[in-house]
Amino acid sequence: MAGLIYLFMVYRSSHQGTLDSYRETIAYCLATEGLEWVAGLGYENLVALLQNPGTSFFQRFRPGEFVDIRDVILDNGRPLPYPEDYRLFKRKIDLKHDPNRQIILVEVTVTPIDSFLRRESVVLARIVGREYD
Repeated sequence: MAGLIYLFMVYRSSHQGTLDSYRETIAYCLATEGLEWVAGLGYENLVALLQNPGTSFFQRFRPGEFVDIRDVILDNGRPLPYPEDYRLFKRKIDLKHDPNRQIILVEVTVTPIDSFLRRESVVLARIVGREYD
């Protein structure tokens, strides 16, 4: 009986570790996607976005606040069809502008909706500058 309990505990631990790794990979994918998407807009477009917070693009983009992945909307107004497992996360995109150096720090934070990951959040950052456009 003790051997069976030990085998069950090893299996359960292994399964939980695999599931944690899988979900952490999803969080990194969502963070990378957000980072690439925003950085791809370029410096000038990001500055315009920050200077015009009343635009519909700004309202859809919602920088600085967590957005449930289920609420990410494409340009045509449809929700982005993420796989079901991706919908367990929310993402925040922060933009920090330094006009003197003509750069914007893009920081993307992805965190689970429920606290099921061992790690709280995944955070990735990139600098977007005028000279790189």
